[in-house]
Amino acid sequence: MQGLHIDYTNATIRMVTAANNYLLQTPIQDVLREVKTYGKVDTIDGDARTEISIREEKERFDPNAHLVTEERCARIMLRSSVGTSSFGPQVIFVADPTDRSSPLKKYLSAVSNQKRTVADVVAKPKMRALWEKDFGGPAVVTGACSAVTCLMNGQPICTAIVNYITQQLFVACAAGIRLFDLKVGVQETPTLDRVLREGKKVEFPEIVNRDVGQMRHFVTFLGKEGYRENFLQSGLMDEDEMVKRLYYDLPGGPLRVLYLSDLFTDAQPIGFILANGEKIGEWIHWLSCVLFAVLEHDQSEPALKLFEIFQERPQMKQTVSMAPSSAYSPLSLIPGCDNQYLVDPVRLSCHENPSRVRATLLVAPRRNQEVRRLMEQHGFRRIRFPKGE
Repeated sequence: MQGLHIDYTNATIRMVTAANNYLLQTPIQDVLREVKTYGKVDTIDGDARTEISIREEKERFDPNAHLVTEERCARIMLRSSVGTSSFGPQVIFVADPTDRSSPLKKYLSAVSNQKRTVADVVAKPKMRALWEKDFGGPAVVTGACSAVTCLMNGQPICTAIVNYITQQLFVACAAGIRLFDLKVGVQETPTLDRVLREGKKVEFPEIVNRDVGQMRHFVTFLGKEGYRENFLQSGLMDEDEMVKRLYYDLPGGPLRVLYLSDLFTDAQPIGFILANGEKIGEWIHWLSCVLFAVLEHDQSEPALKLFEIFQERPQMKQTVSMAPSSAYSPLSLIPGCDNQYLVDPVRLSCHENPSRVRATLLVAPRRNQEVRRLMEQHGFRRIRFPKGE
């Protein structure tokens, strides 16, 4: 792993741990306070401050890098198109400061003593069980979280995610994919080196059972207007089968990829996950896993496959296409390369607020032959990224 990439991975880790450290030390009543002057109409102090913490850490490390984030996001002003300019690489951090904000708000609102800090709550095992009862389990996969992914010249370099509920740090980069336990009550910011040494290796196992029905077992978001319609219009399955095969319809975004990992311990394995026309902050964090996850018995083979689903007449949400064609997709084919793609900064810069960019993307274990057949049948393209160092 290149020294520059290590530096940016450490910076990415510092961003999400800064957000986590703020949240932990703050009284619950302050986290839940509505903020009328920052971000969206339903923004609470927890959303605002976690985003501010990420932004401040980014500014300390690289003030020239762009930050794409949910509450306040400026248009990306490019120095150049995809590639390295004379000023150095084009760096974009994409953040979801507080994913599953609504469940987190309900979870914290149920605490009787609102003057207690968030750290007081998440430190108790019974509170994790309560989260799983109300918002799905295991909490390592379903927890509210803060996520940041670093793109360099359109290439995913790394992803760092802090799970607010379990107090675990997930890191995916060229050096490995790890889950690291944070100490509650300690403002901890581990380095990449420490995460690699002390963290648990996360694997993305192959599908063992070849049953077609199990390979169609999936997780996606259907919880708001337009998402059910977008899924059905994709042609992956009809409504009856969708109801039969759907495992969970209100998942988080960044951690959803862990449904395909060995951290998801349900007896029924998941055949694929889908970004169902969702914003970039929900799915961009999966790309590091797609790029860097390899089979345990064959380190040369990717463990996951990524496909982009488009529609001739796509659904629109907030004036943005939920399943854009290749001409409008944020994922662009690299000229002169054989079926290799990048997250195109030029495409992102076309949007006044690039955090609203949407796509319909499917990630599946490498040997899910049913998904492969479906993708070929519909002509959906497989997305591959150049292998970094």
